[in-house]
Amino acid sequence: MIHKVIKYLLENDSTFNTAIGDDDEGEVKIYPLLAPQTVTAPYCVYELNEMGPNPAKEEVSGADLNSFVVKVYDTEFDDVMDLADKARSALDKATAGTYNSVILLTMNFTGLNDGYVMEGEPLYYIELNFDAYIR
Repeated sequence: MIHKVIKYLLENDSTFNTAIGDDDEGEVKIYPLLAPQTVTAPYCVYELNEMGPNPAKEEVSGADLNSFVVKVYDTEFDDVMDLADKARSALDKATAGTYNSVILLTMNFTGLNDGYVMEGEPLYYIELNFDAYIR
């Protein structure tokens, strides 16, 4: 379910949306799990790492903790750092509310990692980690 919230928030953030751009079919280059092989940088991929209940003393859990990753890719390190800042701004402390029928309670940035892929032209990435409580 958190996938719907992530995609909505990133697609509807004009600063991030403009920076990441559209693919050949006019869709914003934000993908769950894996980007198409034909996509060119910059682009963004997101994935759920773990989901678990928020324990309640005597009731069914009213919220689930979702730990997820957003990865931004680009061919220049300075550009990928800029994309990471924009993605963090779009997601960190997102306003609680309903996004694509999913109720977001809180969303917090928890850390990041960086790296690169060497297949032909270098491709840098920054992986941003978040925790979110949803219902």
